[in-house]
Amino acid sequence: MSGQESFQERLARIAKEKNADIPQKKTRKSKRAEAGLPSFSENIRYPLMIVWAAILGMIAVFLSRYIRFHLTGGSLTGGENAEMIMIIDGIIAAGGVFALKQLFAMDDKTLQFSQSVGVLIMVLGMHNLVHAFPKVFTTVFSSEWTQEVLETTEPKSILFRGVSFVLGEPKQPEITLPTIEQPEDLMD
Repeated sequence: MSGQESFQERLARIAKEKNADIPQKKTRKSKRAEAGLPSFSENIRYPLMIVWAAILGMIAVFLSRYIRFHLTGGSLTGGENAEMIMIIDGIIAAGGVFALKQLFAMDDKTLQFSQSVGVLIMVLGMHNLVHAFPKVFTTVFSSEWTQEVLETTEPKSILFRGVSFVLGEPKQPEITLPTIEQPEDLMD
């Protein structure tokens, strides 16, 4: 047993010498890691990925409408074929979302749902961006297209099947009553 004890003592001495060479700094990261807590960057990464997935869905719709406009022309609202245009935009955007999902390796169901929400938001609300930034859309699409969107949709609304549903309180029109002038001979 004395051989076994001396062997254990030598191992302890070697380990002690090895640990003496390493500076004993306790950083915040190592304390968090020892406690089993993820770092701040690990904590913030997933929520940012959810937002990024929604933005990718929005970009897919924008690109689908950009491609559709430059290939076939047509309006954002679709006129009489509004339902069909929304379906076409949705199908093209879904293909774009699938490609982006593959490109960015988004296998998480939450991220896929977030992309779908981004697609829905952009399909129903892209005209609001046109109202907010008409000069940009004039450059990207055309002045005629932008003017048509501005004339056929309402700002701060949802566009569904060619109809704008205004969010919030609608503006009350100013009512001006006509003035009635009375003839002078009736006043006497």
